[in-house]
Parts: sequence; structure tokens; C-alpha cells
Amino acid sequence: MSSESPSCDLGQKWRNETLKWHLQTRAAFIERLSEKLEHSQDYPTDTPPVLCKLISATAKTISEKVESIDATQYPHVSQLLQFISEHLRYVERSRIENTPWSMIQAAESFLKHQVGAKYHFIIRPQWANNYSVTGEFVLAYKTRISAFHPEVTARWKEILEESQPFNNEDSVFDQKLFCVSFPRVDRLNCLLHANWGHEVGHIIIEPLMQSEFPKLWETQKTCIRRRVEEEMCNSPSPLREEFQKNAIQQIIAFAVDQVMNIAYRGLAELLCDHIGLHLLGPASIASHLVFSAPHSLDENPLNCGNYPPWRYRLRLMKEACQDITSHLEDLKAHSILTPFAQWLEQATKLAEPQCDKDEINKNIATKEAYNFIETHWDDLRQQALQRLPPASKEYSLHASKCTIAELVQRLDEGIIPNETGFFPDTEPASFENILNAAWVFAIKKLQAETWGTADDFEKLFRLTLKAIESSFVQKVFGEKLKAAK
Repeated sequence: MSSESPSCDLGQKWRNETLKWHLQTRAAFIERLSEKLEHSQDYPTDTPPVLCKLISATAKTISEKVESIDATQYPHVSQLLQFISEHLRYVERSRIENTPWSMIQAAESFLKHQVGAKYHFIIRPQWANNYSVTGEFVLAYKTRISAFHPEVTARWKEILEESQPFNNEDSVFDQKLFCVSFPRVDRLNCLLHANWGHEVGHIIIEPLMQSEFPKLWETQKTCIRRRVEEEMCNSPSPLREEFQKNAIQQIIAFAVDQVMNIAYRGLAELLCDHIGLHLLGPASIASHLVFSAPHSLDENPLNCGNYPPWRYRLRLMKEACQDITSHLEDLKAHSILTPFAQWLEQATKLAEPQCDKDEINKNIATKEAYNFIETHWDDLRQQALQRLPPASKEYSLHASKCTIAELVQRLDEGIIPNETGFFPDTEPASFENILNAAWVFAIKKLQAETWGTADDFEKLFRLTLKAIESSFVQKVFGEKLKAAK
């Protein structure tokens, strides 16, 4: 016999009916808002409207098919609507007025080149002082919709295919949609936007981490647990003897989980650093150096979300960067590159002290995690870099030094550094070279006492952003324009 009273049953029925029309109405308003944002027509690329179409199709499906969903799942429907409505902020903030729009089209093209044409990126600011990547939206929406009645899933797929959000012949369900975020206060700061190389690294290394990390962890978990147990048993405990054994076992299990989480996050961040280094060379190191400057270089990972210490990260990047390890003297001998090369040399001396390792070794969890990282680092780093497309060659400032010098000279003269050579025999500069040239110019000019105001930096940023845009246009339309003459 049911323990619920008739009046309670009636109350629940009333609640379900109320919630149903509330969900329908809410879904309809989300659909309307997403359609309005889709047609705002002030986005730097066609990608933000794609997310609008995805949200609109999902909201429309709920509005039409809520009758097919069991009332017990209404709270989950409400969570889904909240989930998708929050993503509209990515679209709204990606408008031209909020972004360094001059470089967005080129940046998305650069990122797509590293991961494939089926990947699409919304680039938008956030108030948090951080760079991040969020997604993947198509898969996330499909997973949540599939939890409801098959009719709901079928209708969702039908609406989405009719809307053709990606405007190509490939199935919408094969596409990958992500959002890359950057600090709003650094909207124009293309120097720091070299960090986008790190963010695309998360997409590249995630399949590697999911496939390889569990296997590697299984091979060492028993030994790690034994060493953690020895450490815990040798530590004095304030607990009474009869409780001590059970308590220690719980503490050991928690510590082993900590080791795993610290190792996973540490490896992921370090591998992404090296993807960014491979793609953008010294510009990536320079952006890390400046971004890390306000923070402790030796913070224990347990105190900062399991992120690796900055000194540890910089040390590995320095060791892997041939522009620093093999070609530094040549770069220092080149008059235009000398200040930047000397700046890198001085900055990477930060990696020489072992304070970060001392901090790591103070705690058994971080000590074991970084022993694990060091054991597998070389192999995983190579595997991560092999996941880049064959055309993605390791960036070398040394190999590009003549081009960089020419681009820096253009910046010195207040000319956008979008190409090299003399008209009509010119070549558009690459995304990578423009960013590295901007860094070389900035460090060179900072040697002068009369340069370094906000106006000076803003002029540099605007010239660099315009150069990235102009170079991209030249690459895409240059041959077509020549053919049209």
C-alpha cells in the first residue's frame, strides 16, 4: 500500500502540471533568445551562431516534446534548460565589441589547423583572470538529450539537421564545438593570447590522457600505495590505538586518490604547455613568464587546484626549447633579437633553483605524483606532439630570425607587420611569426626609458592585431585577387 495520501497525490499532480507548462514556457523563451542572438550579425566569425542553433534546437525540442517525458524526469529537464541557457553568455560575449576581433578569424583558422576542420571555436572574454577551453557542446547536448524518451532524441536530431548549423556537408553530429576564453581586461593584449596554443593543447592531449593514463596508473598504483602507507604508518597519530588502524586506511586511500588527481592534472597542464611551445615557440614561453609573474613560482599543487608549480613548468619548457638551449648565442648576436634573447636568458634562470621540488617533496601525495610524472614524462610528451598534424612543424625563432627582424623593423616604423618583402614581391607573415615579432619588439622597446606606457602598448597591440587580420586575408584571398586581374 502506498504511504502517500490522496491529497499528497493530488498535490504532486498539480506540481507536475505546473512544472510542465513552466518548462515549456522557459524552453520557448530560450529558443527565442537564442534565435535573436543568432541573427545579431556582429560576430567576428560564423561560429557563435552555430552554438545559438544548437541551443535553439534543444530548447525547441523540449518545448514540443515535454509531453513525451515522464514527470519524474522534469527536474532533469529543468537542469538541461539551465545548462544550455548559461551557454548563451558565450555567444553574447563573443561579439566584435568584446573581442580582439581583428585576430579572431585567423586565430580560429590557426587552431583548426592543429586539430582538424571539424573543430570550431568561439573565442570570448571572461572576467576571471585566466585562459580556458570549454566544450565539447555537440556531444554534451547529445548525451543529455539521450537520457529522455527516444522520441525526444529523434526530434532533436531532426530539428538540428534541418537547421544545418555548420553549413557543410558533414553530419552535424561529427562536428566539435568549443569555447576558448581569455581575460576581459586583456582583450587587446595579443602578446598574452599566445596562451591560446596551450588551450588547444587540451583538446589534443585529452584522448591521450584518457587512453594512456589509466594504464600507466595501474602499473604503479600498488607501489605508490605501499610507499604512502609506509609514510602514514611512520607518522605519529593522535588517535587512540583502537581507532588508529581504520583511520589510517581511510587516510591512505584518500592520499592515493590525491596522488592520482595531482598526477593527472599536472601531466595535462605540462603537456599543453609543450603543445603551445611547439606551435608558437618563445612567444609561448614569454606569455607564460608574464602571466605567472604575479603568482608564487613554488606553490604546492595541493594549494592551487593541483596545477604544477610555475617554476617546474618553466623549467620543462626551457629544456625543450631549442631557441634557448641551442641557438641562444646566435639570437643574442643578432642586433634586433639581442634584447629579447637576453630577456629570455635572464628569465629562464628562474628555473635553476629547486625550490619548487623542495615544496613538492614536503607532502607524500605531491611527491609521489611528481615521481609518476617524471617517470612517464618523455614518452607522453612525444606521444602528445605526434598527435599534431604532420604539417605542424616545431616553431623556431632562430630559423625565422630574418623574417622576425623585418617584421620588427616594420613595427619600429609604425607599419603593420603583415608581410615581408617589397611590393609586388611580398609574402604574408605567419600567425606564429607575427606574435613572436610583437614580443621581440616589446622587449626591445622596453629597454628605452621613454617607452612602455599604456598608449605605447595599445599601439603595438593594434598594429599586431591588424597584421594578423591582413595576413590572413592575404593568404585566403591573395591568389584569387591575382587571378582576377
